[in-house]
Amino acid sequence: MNRSIFSLRRAFLSAAVLALAAGGAQAVTYRGIIEYKDASGPQQNDVSTSTQATYTYASGGNLAISKTLSGAGGSVFSSTISSPVGTPYVIARSIIRYNIRLVGPDGGPVGVRVVANGYAQGAGVPYSYAADASFTLRFSSDSAIFSIASADRTVPGRKVFALDQIAMLTPNRDYGVELYAFATSTGTAGGSSAEAFVDPIYTVDPAYASLYTLSGVPVAIPTGVPEP
Repeated sequence: MNRSIFSLRRAFLSAAVLALAAGGAQAVTYRGIIEYKDASGPQQNDVSTSTQATYTYASGGNLAISKTLSGAGGSVFSSTISSPVGTPYVIARSIIRYNIRLVGPDGGPVGVRVVANGYAQGAGVPYSYAADASFTLRFSSDSAIFSIASADRTVPGRKVFALDQIAMLTPNRDYGVELYAFATSTGTAGGSSAEAFVDPIYTVDPAYASLYTLSGVPVAIPTGVPEP
């Protein structure tokens, strides 16, 4: 696969993380991106919505899935499969962005437990696949809780992250959150596959739970959530 595709995936992730520095309350954004190359050249479908969604590309033994799910903080899932005789590459990105706010009496920071799990995996010959899974909770332009798992591009298998951290949040202030799952594979090296998944949960410190609620978090109950 062209190495520039992997460079672009890193640049996309870096730009997205920096974008979370901007404040201001906003609705949850669910974004799905599918890219592939066919006989007419590179193609891209990029859709942002206010509800969870699934996007799929399937052709000639190639498959790309982008899935965003709401519920308990939301979750994202991306998957690609490339056949040996398929298109040169397929790419899937799944992104959820939202702001959380601890609503209640003004005062000092309150602890919110952040538990986020994710994985990135790939299979195929070296450099025929790539996958990233990341979670970001941004405090400012230069401060954030950030976890990422990236598939080893030379040894097939799964990489995981398991975040369990207390975030000290100032009441009545917005904090940007992003869930990001990236997967890409190519059929030019004998076929390959890739997959990524992220799922966070938030819990207000029980000592303050009667005073504060966490707003902005996706709460709808999802169906068919991929298991890590």
